[in-house]
Amino acid sequence: MNAPLHGPQETRFYPVVHVAQTGSTNNDVVAEAQRGASEGFTLIADYQTEGRGRFDRSWFASPCDSLLLSTLVRPSFELVPVIPMLAGLAVQEAVQRLAVETEPAAVGLKWPNDVILIDRSDAKIAGILAESTITGDVASVVLGIGVNIKFSTSLPDEIAHKAVCLEDLGLVDDSQQHVLTAVLASLERWLSLAEASGPSAILAEYEKRCTTVGKNITFTGADGETVTGRASGLDPAGGLLVQTASGTRTVFSSDIYHIGLTT
Repeated sequence: MNAPLHGPQETRFYPVVHVAQTGSTNNDVVAEAQRGASEGFTLIADYQTEGRGRFDRSWFASPCDSLLLSTLVRPSFELVPVIPMLAGLAVQEAVQRLAVETEPAAVGLKWPNDVILIDRSDAKIAGILAESTITGDVASVVLGIGVNIKFSTSLPDEIAHKAVCLEDLGLVDDSQQHVLTAVLASLERWLSLAEASGPSAILAEYEKRCTTVGKNITFTGADGETVTGRASGLDPAGGLLVQTASGTRTVFSSDIYHIGLTT
């Protein structure tokens, strides 16, 4: 294992627990939340044996190649629906700032949870998985964040053309600590903004940075049919508004494909 990692000073992210391996950092932090862990509890693993994304898909990463973290936040009820988008904004901002250290890159957001490089055919550089629970009058959200730092081994063929890493951008300091500091500092900034300004500020900023908005897309409807339309914006709960031949549809959970890109 590399040297123990720590969060940036003057943020809520403490303690930061760093382990060599676990099944899933999200599962572990969900369990800690149920045991009463305080907001800011953060777990980082060099390797996950059961790492996952949306729809329980596997997350591929060789040991120490990625920043793999889960952190616990306890937002107000009104902020719970926008926390996944807030996390997307935070990671997008962190990756953009890291990229500026080397070669500027156009970093965007693909609804609902991917951070992508626009000028590399929307290849994914980071992903977010948010899991929320409400117990009595307390809301808890566990944010799982994965950032591709480098690829020390070849990626599986099915994802090789869809993924990119910070090392591809020429990042000099590709340590987990450097990336962790950038991500948590950005997450603190966006959480503070949301607490001061409310969910509408997050939705408005996400909509501006989301590359899905304004694009022709396809998605799978509730009855399994493939639907084509144009993404026009977000609803107040963060659902994607899509203009289709049969009218406006609101999508909350589906794979979204940008038409014109290799998927």
